[in-house]
This record gives sequence, structure tokens and C-alpha cells, in this order.
Amino acid sequence: MFRTGSAAVTVAAILLAACVQDGAIAPEPAPQAAADAVPEPASASAAEPAAAMDAPAQPAAPATAADPEPASCALNGSFDHVTRNDGTRRVIFGEDGLMFRSDYAVNTDGAPTSYHPDDPWGSSGLAINTVCNGVDIAAPEEVDYSQCKKLIDYFAQARDAGWTGADSPIVNFYGIATKSDTGEGRHQPCINDDPAYKGYFVSTTSQLADPSRGRCDQGRYLNSLDLPFIIRPRGANFSGNGVDVGDLALVMDPASGRQTFAIVGDIGPSWGLGEGSVYVSRALTGKATNPKTRKEVYGYGARNVLTLVFTGAPMKPPYTPERIEAAGKAALERFGGQDRFNACAAELD
Repeated sequence: MFRTGSAAVTVAAILLAACVQDGAIAPEPAPQAAADAVPEPASASAAEPAAAMDAPAQPAAPATAADPEPASCALNGSFDHVTRNDGTRRVIFGEDGLMFRSDYAVNTDGAPTSYHPDDPWGSSGLAINTVCNGVDIAAPEEVDYSQCKKLIDYFAQARDAGWTGADSPIVNFYGIATKSDTGEGRHQPCINDDPAYKGYFVSTTSQLADPSRGRCDQGRYLNSLDLPFIIRPRGANFSGNGVDVGDLALVMDPASGRQTFAIVGDIGPSWGLGEGSVYVSRALTGKATNPKTRKEVYGYGARNVLTLVFTGAPMKPPYTPERIEAAGKAALERFGGQDRFNACAAELD
């Protein structure tokens, strides 16, 4: 579940400047000690000599409390990551975390409404994404998302020919489940037979929600509408620095204070950075409902979002927003809490 404003781990509004200030009041000076008292001489007639009277003990000067040491980020490695749409972003990393600031795109993969064979553009109210983000064409020529209109023309021909007909273009499905990984089955998409989403393609994620379910069962995959997850770019800079599917993360919009814990649930293109499920996007933007079309999805993006991935301790299914939040809070505490998060955010300013 997502939190706003005064959430337990909400970073103060000064995160926009990515710095923390504090101050201390100097203690009052300690009082001077009094001189020792001098005892009276003993009486001459006394049987025993009088004992000298000790001076009363003076109170100790109050101790001066030391100012707390500022939190250290201690994510000492860094690299520059070049993205397709968001320029070059600095990423910092260490033994227990990886953090970056980026704009956030919406990733619909895993949503049961993500792709529909009769709505390839995602514009007629069935699908919330275009098939150009889930397939490419292998023959009669190679066509990818950068030529979306041509791709959809070939896609429609393949659909109408039953996907593997003699004259059918060959479609590679990478965001949509197929009946097998080999042979003709790898070019035959799975169609959802759940009455609620009958006729939709089965949309996949790298991390599985329930591995016991079959490959053509939408419940096998993470649901972008119902679960907070983010996407890890391909490449050694991320996998080689400990980021893997199942890792927990904290995603925060410092401008609004909105945030959510999440897991790394999918792997995307190497030029991406800052992608989250529909659930994450709603958490960051405060949207109350899920998008119905691809055009609506564009309104769920967010800018200059902070992402901290807690590396090396992946969470296992089952996944629910409540379990992810509980595990995320524990991971943040182990990391060093809000103070260390702030210190790392300052290094990305």
C-alpha cells in the first residue's frame, strides 16, 4: 500500500534540494568550584584531638552532549547510465543498495488488460498498451517498435492468418506469453480464457507471482494493476552490482512526498531507467483509478523520482502490497533508515 505526506518513512520536503540541516544549542558554562573550607582548631581540654572537617563536594559540571554524526550514504560506486528518453542519469551503488533519480514511465506488462489482439494500438478501450511494446516482426522483414505502424500492419496479417499460416508474417512475442518456447508454439500467443478478461493476450513479467500455474495462465505473472513493482534495465551495470528480480525497493516522489515500497519485477531494455507498474505509478501520482487506454497511461508518468533498491536480499512470493510494504520497511531499517536515505539522495542532487 502506498503512503503520502506524514508516512513513517516519508522524507522531508527539503529532499527537493536533497540535503539535511540541523543545529544545536550550546550548553551553559559550568559553575566555578568553591574554595575548600578550613577546619577550626581543636579545644585544649578535649580528650581527643578534633577531626578536620572536609569541604562539601561540589556538583560536577554538566556534560556537553555531542552533536550526532551526520548519516553517511556509503554507496561509494557510481556510473552514468544513458537512457533513450531521460538523458544521462548518475547511479550510485554499494554492497547493500543501488540508487538513482529519474523520470518514471509506466510499464503495463503483467496487467490482464495490457494487450488485446483486436486493439493493437491500445486506443479503442480494450487494451492499455500498444502491441508495439510487446512484439516485433521477424519475417518477411525485421520490424520493431520504432516502426510501429508497419509492425501493426504485419501483426494484423499474422493475426488474421492464425499466426502461423503459410503466408503469415512471423511474430516474436516478448511481452506476451506463447504456447511454447520452441517450434511453431513460440509464435502462437496465449489468449486469456478468464471470463473477466476473455480474449486478451496473457501478458508476462520476468518475476513470477505463482510458478505453479501454467504458462498461459495470467495468474502466473505479476499483475501491474495490483502490485508495486519496478523494472530493472538489462546490462552488467545493474546485474553486476547486485540488482535482481525479487529485490525490494523504495520509490519516492520528493516533490509530493508520495512513495511506495516495491519489488524488482521485470527486466527491460538496457536504455531504460525508471519504470514502474501501474500500481507504482498510481502511488506516485495519486491517481485513484487504473487507466483504460494507452493515451490515459501517459498521464500516469512522474518526474525526478528517487529509487533505492535494497540489493542482495530478494523477497519470495507470495506477493501482496501488504507483504511488500512490511518487508520494505524492514529492509529500509537495515539499510540505515531515513537518515541514510537522505544522505544518498543528497549525492544525487
